[in-house]
Amino acid sequence: MKNPSENVFFHNCVISGLGNSKALAFYRNGSLSFLQCTLVNGGKLFSGNPDNRGSIQVENCVLAHMKDVLFEVPAGKEKQLRFAGNVYCGKKGIRKNGKILPPGTSAGKFETDCVWSSEVPAGRLNAEIKNYKRLKGAGGVVRSCGAKLPESVWANYRKYRRARTSVNGLHFVSE
Repeated sequence: MKNPSENVFFHNCVISGLGNSKALAFYRNGSLSFLQCTLVNGGKLFSGNPDNRGSIQVENCVLAHMKDVLFEVPAGKEKQLRFAGNVYCGKKGIRKNGKILPPGTSAGKFETDCVWSSEVPAGRLNAEIKNYKRLKGAGGVVRSCGAKLPESVWANYRKYRRARTSVNGLHFVSE
């Protein structure tokens, strides 16, 4: 997904990469926001040009199964990032200033109330986590983290995952 200069917002989505080294999202200008999403199977969450002026907001999301690192903090761009209430899963760390911070380490002031979990998503698209609710803040308000998709969405995914589009319409490829 590319975001040259638009504002893009995802809510309650499962975004799964191909399991290769490519980032799940590319941003340059504008804003890219994820709220209560499950973000899995990419090289890392996002990438961008060094001259970008865009911003990224990630709230109440689950990040897991990244090939390289969970995400990279671009040099001098911390003010453009806002991460809050996220659950990070797995053994991949966060890259900041060329160094990889190990799991359990905070990447900076732009991160608030994010936690590391030993539970790793599994199931469909490696994106389902059994215990996606957790306590947030001193008030003990229960917040959901990660996407919670209804069964009808998963049924449509199974139906259309092998479909191919063309100018003549939708074509189903047998499994």
